[in-house]
Amino acid sequence: MKIKRLKVYNVGPYYQEASFSFDETSIGKPLILIRGHNGAGKTHIFESIKYCLFGSRILNGTKEKNFLEDFTYKSKDNDLDSTGEGWVSLEIYDPLENSDILIKRSWTKGDKINIFLNVNIESRSENISVDYEDEDAAQSYINTLVPYNYIDLFFYDGEETKRKFKETRSKGLFDLIDSVFGIKLINQSIEDVNRLRNDLIRNAIKDSKFEESLVKLKKLEALDAKELSSIEKYENELETLMLNIEDINAKKEGVYLKFQEMGGKYIEDLNKNNGELLKINETIAEDKEQLRRLSEKTIPLLLCPGIYNKLQKEKITQEHIKKFDTLNQFFNRSEVGNIIDKGTIKKLTNILSIESIQDLEHKDDLVNEFNGYDEALKVLKCLTDNLEKSRKIKESIDNVPLDTPIEIKQIKEYESAFSDLMEKKGGITNSLTEIKTTNAKTVKEKEIFLKKIKIGKDEETKTKYEKALKILSKFKEHVYASKDSLLSQNLVDKFSVLSRKNDFITKVQIDYDKKLVTYKDKNNRRIPKFSAGENHILSVAWIWALSDMTTYDIPFVIDTPMGSGLDEVHRRNLIEIFLKNASSQTIVLSNDDEINEESAKLLSNLVSTTYRIINSGDRTTVRKIND
Repeated sequence: MKIKRLKVYNVGPYYQEASFSFDETSIGKPLILIRGHNGAGKTHIFESIKYCLFGSRILNGTKEKNFLEDFTYKSKDNDLDSTGEGWVSLEIYDPLENSDILIKRSWTKGDKINIFLNVNIESRSENISVDYEDEDAAQSYINTLVPYNYIDLFFYDGEETKRKFKETRSKGLFDLIDSVFGIKLINQSIEDVNRLRNDLIRNAIKDSKFEESLVKLKKLEALDAKELSSIEKYENELETLMLNIEDINAKKEGVYLKFQEMGGKYIEDLNKNNGELLKINETIAEDKEQLRRLSEKTIPLLLCPGIYNKLQKEKITQEHIKKFDTLNQFFNRSEVGNIIDKGTIKKLTNILSIESIQDLEHKDDLVNEFNGYDEALKVLKCLTDNLEKSRKIKESIDNVPLDTPIEIKQIKEYESAFSDLMEKKGGITNSLTEIKTTNAKTVKEKEIFLKKIKIGKDEETKTKYEKALKILSKFKEHVYASKDSLLSQNLVDKFSVLSRKNDFITKVQIDYDKKLVTYKDKNNRRIPKFSAGENHILSVAWIWALSDMTTYDIPFVIDTPMGSGLDEVHRRNLIEIFLKNASSQTIVLSNDDEINEESAKLLSNLVSTTYRIINSGDRTTVRKIND
């Protein structure tokens, strides 16, 4: 499609009618440039195009009445009758249907604001004219020309887009990806089928225990959601932690590379200690998990089966009593208290008392409980040994001479931070394992109660809905998988050509479940951050890569394309590569301070029409300056 003309009436600083013709673009000159200083009315043009097409949907929660109060022209004297009404209109050519389309959205102000939408279609091929008087039908037709989901893709603010795409977990970015991939339509279908399924269950024939089962099911679903939220939280914490560990290692590596000749045996020992500490912390985490599982027994962590066997053969002697006293002391250690609950420790202490030992041969039931716990003894001994090793290694890492160079002190700080992060990682990993185990039980119990819900004659329909949900979920996964490599490579290519850095970003990993983007360099290392100019170019590369994957021919409307932080090289690339090739028609709204002499010269080769907007007092006038 092509935008032929924009008209505004009593909009912002534009008193009565102002008109912009966009029909002069041609091959090689796809740009229409609208220039003005800050406050002249550039943003009102940008908002007029979007509001004309989509109405209140562009307002992000702002009431339309309040928006139009600010959007409508106001004179300083506030004595003009014409400010009681306003409108915006777009004339569009649709080459697919060979039709001219007029879209007009108007409003009048009084005790309340009345808003009207009119769409007229004139066919060039046939003598046919269609007027949409029903607003819903008119809006539906507009959506076939320009889907609302694409509004942030083709109509964007350069500065806002740079901020939006700067974060690797940008919701705005993944919303755009889902729009281009068609995921939003799939999600809507999933919601619709889920609603039908839930309505079916709610209205179906219920058995006598249905209400009871339904209450339990709702509780389990709430618990499941809470546990999944915790799992996501722990996974995000773990991911952030791993990024921090990666950053620490990168910083440490930088110091190593810079001072590799002066580190000597100290750096060699640090590497060795670091490797041992990593292995020991992993072993400690595994031992704790093994002890947690062993602790589910009747009397967990029994450390005395070997001693008890000896007592059975040799009878009770003072020597054996001392061994039991040693075990009692062991149970009072803080690391044991962190693993075994107080009740279990008390029970074990009672068993190991002198009175219990003397009467032990008569307690056959307790004797049975003593068997089979050799593994607990080995695991706990291994755990305490490794904790001691970990402590000694940390001391070795921290014992850096005070008179060492500043770089070695930096290494000490990084090693200490690394040790703390690894310890924290072990704790989070254990918590994640526990909550996943708990959630697996919750899901299993939820499935049991789902089976208890009988819906009589509608069971077959319910089964069909559930099959449809599975198919939609699988299809959603397939769409992501099939389009991922194309988008990733397209983004790498666009960034490379825009930045002229062919090996800066060589790989892009997109995690669609976690909504996370990771950029890799030629050495397959994560790129932690970008400069202001690189962020701007990266946001444009995303826009360009995604727009290339759509099937719609929609003009770009770009507010503040240059933004801030662009050097001359990036500025030139943005003009000569992106603006030249982005679309057959691109409307650029630019501040005067964005375009220097060099940029103006480059743009002159691409611009078919230039408008200057000039504000004087409370009004803005429009002047076409290329005639």
